Amino acid sequence: MSHDFSSLVTPQRSWHRWGWLVLAVVWTSMLWSTATEHPWATSSLGIAYVWLAGLPAIVMLAHAAYPTRLGWSALGLIAISCLGYEATEALRGAVGDQNGAKYKEGRTLGLAVALAVQLSLIAGLLYLLRPRPASSGG
Repeated sequence: MSHDFSSLVTPQRSWHRWGWLVLAVVWTSMLWSTATEHPWATSSLGIAYVWLAGLPAIVMLAHAAYPTRLGWSALGLIAISCLGYEATEALRGAVGDQNGAKYKEGRTLGLAVALAVQLSLIAGLLYLLRPRPASSGG
């Protein structure tokens, strides 16, 4: 029994591939200094910076070369999980006690709005970069 694995790879327009390459460069540049100076230091996510910087970048580059729904789903899960964790921690810190003083309600609401905007932008970007056949319109 043979399987045709070519159906797993979804042909994409070149701007999709460039989008993933740009995201890989941006991701790596954001974490480059920390990942090279203190590679085994633990991030707020509890993951060593070398893994936090390297693995998603490798998945993005692989996805740019061989776009699949699995790769897109993995990247979406990584992005949403990281943002969700950071949002939870930020809101928990804003509502809780920070150095003896609580944040004002307006600041907590502003933080919640900013996090909702970030989540919306990331979700929109992931939607635009989703794998789809080159013959589809969009």
